[in-house]
Amino acid sequence: MHPQAQLRIYAMVGDADCLKGHFWEASVAVEYHRLDTRAGIVDHTQLQIAGFVEDVISITPLRDKWKAFRWHALEIDYHDMPQILDALDEATAIRGQPKKIITHTAKSKVVFFMENVPAFHGKVPGKDGCELAQRELLG
Repeated sequence: MHPQAQLRIYAMVGDADCLKGHFWEASVAVEYHRLDTRAGIVDHTQLQIAGFVEDVISITPLRDKWKAFRWHALEIDYHDMPQILDALDEATAIRGQPKKIITHTAKSKVVFFMENVPAFHGKVPGKDGCELAQRELLG
């Protein structure tokens, strides 16, 4: 392996995963052990099976929490490919600390009756709903 080449490890989790204690314990351990090849992506849809994340237990401000854990934290619009690529480049360039990319994601984007609706976070919309969603997605 080239001396400057470095294995990069990315893990993607949902924002509701941030409600779990072991998630934060692992995050502290990653920083403590200076595992700077680690980068995490939090898919911040603001939804979970039980409803809106903020209505269950508030996890905001996420970026400030990650900075408090000494991670390099940035926020992006997950529906903007140049922002995604720039964030991955930035995460690769940062040395000496783990990285966290917080993506703001509209769940079921472009399907008007499902977009950001908690009821569709963990269930199928039914036959009629699937047909309507398919028509929307395919034009």
